[in-house]
Amino acid sequence: MKKSFFYFIIILAVTITTFAQTVEEKKIAEYKPFVEQFMNYLSKEDFSKIPPMLDSAAAFQLNNYQLELISTQLLFQYGKFNSIDEYKYKLYQNYDMLEIKCDYDRAVLGYRFVFDSLIRIAGFWVISKTDKDFYKNPEYVDTASFSERKFEFGVEGWRLPCVLTIPKGEGPFPVVVLVHGSGPNDRDETLGPNKPFRDIAWGLASRKIAVFRYDKRTLTHRNKFQQMTDSITPFLETVEDAIKAVDTLKSIPEIDKNKIFVLGHSLGGMLLPRIAKGDTAIKGLIVMAGSTRPFEDIYYSQVKYILSLDSIISKEEKEELKKIEKQVKAVKSKKLSIKTPASDLPMNINPLYWLDLRNYKPHELAKKLNKPMLILQGHRDYQVTYDDFKLWQKALGSRKDVEMKSYPKLNHLFMEGEGMSNPNEYNNEGHVSELVIKAISGWIHKQK
Repeated sequence: MKKSFFYFIIILAVTITTFAQTVEEKKIAEYKPFVEQFMNYLSKEDFSKIPPMLDSAAAFQLNNYQLELISTQLLFQYGKFNSIDEYKYKLYQNYDMLEIKCDYDRAVLGYRFVFDSLIRIAGFWVISKTDKDFYKNPEYVDTASFSERKFEFGVEGWRLPCVLTIPKGEGPFPVVVLVHGSGPNDRDETLGPNKPFRDIAWGLASRKIAVFRYDKRTLTHRNKFQQMTDSITPFLETVEDAIKAVDTLKSIPEIDKNKIFVLGHSLGGMLLPRIAKGDTAIKGLIVMAGSTRPFEDIYYSQVKYILSLDSIISKEEKEELKKIEKQVKAVKSKKLSIKTPASDLPMNINPLYWLDLRNYKPHELAKKLNKPMLILQGHRDYQVTYDDFKLWQKALGSRKDVEMKSYPKLNHLFMEGEGMSNPNEYNNEGHVSELVIKAISGWIHKQK
C-alpha cells in the first residue's frame, strides 16, 4: 500500500515515525534505571530497598514477605535472573508503562511496569512467558510410537492452543484430558525444569492411550483476566474448558468416544467432580493429588509448612501468618459477600471465587457420580497432603469401581525424592514416576 503513496506522504510518515521513536527513546531512558534497579533488588533479595520505589498502594501490597515469595517463586520456576534484553514504552490512559523482556535460566519473561507522575512504580506484572525447553524424555517414553497434532479449541472468546497426542496404529484409542492445578499453567504444567503433563501424555501414548492437553485459560488470556479479577470463578478458570475439551474429542475419528477419561491434578483434581457432574460422555476420573479440604485451609497450611522448614519463624513471618489467619477467617465468616475487598482475603482472590467454593466437598460430590475413579497420592506431598487422601478413602473406599494408590517416595508432582519435601525440590529435574504411568494405563485398559 505504501508504494502507491506520493513521495511527500512517505517523507511525512517517516518524519512522524522518527518523532515517535524519539519520544519512546526519551521515556525509556527516563524509566530504564528504575526498572533495572527494581529487578536487581528483587533477584539479589535486597527487598528492603524496593518499597521506597513504589507508590503507596503498591507498597501496601508488596511488603518484604510478599517480595520474598515472588523472588522465591521466580527462582525455582525459571531459574536465575540473567539480564534485561528489551524495553518498550507505552502510554495507556495517561499512565506511562515500560514493558521489558527478562532472560532467566529456563525462560524469557515479559514484565509490564506502570509509573505514576512521581516516577514511582504503581504496578508490575508478568505479561508473557517463553520457556526454554531442556526437556529430556523419560526412559518409559517411546517417541516413535505416537504423533502429535496441534490446533485450537475452546468456547467463544476463550480459544486455547492445545495438542492431541495420538498413538500410532489402529484406533480408535481411549483418551485422557489433563486438567491443571492452580496458577497460569501451560499444557505441560511446567514447573522449573519439570513437565509432568508431558511426562504423562507421552508415557500414556507409548501405551496406546491418547492424551489431550492445553494451555490454561489464565495463561493464554492472562491480560484479559487481569481486567476481570473481580469476577473470576473456578468455572471460568478451569471447569468450562475441561468440559469443552471432552466435547471436542467426540468428533475426532481416532478417539474412542466411549472411553473419554479426565485426569485432574491438584486444583484440577479437586474440581473433577464438578467437571464430570452431568456429563455422560466422561467414562471415568483420575484424581492426582486432588485436594478435599477447604482451599483456604490448604493455602494456610502450605505457607506455615514452608515457613517452618528452617525451624525458625521470624517476627515478620509470624505477622504474615496472623494476616493469613485473619484472611482465612474472613473466607469462613458468614459476613463474606461479593462486596468484601479481595485484599481482605487469601492471595488477594475475589470474594466470588471463595463463595463459589464455600461448602464444596469434592469427595462427597464424587460419591454421587456413577463413574469409575482412580485416586493417586504421594506421601511426600506437602501441598495436598495425605489428610486429603484419607477423605477420599473415607468417602469412596467401599466402592468396587474406585481404586486408590499412594506412593511413599513421591511429591506433589509425583516425582521421587527423599526426606521432607520443599519448594526447592521442584528445581531438580525429574519425571513422573513410571509406577504412576503404569497405574494409570493399566487402570484405563481395564475399563470396559
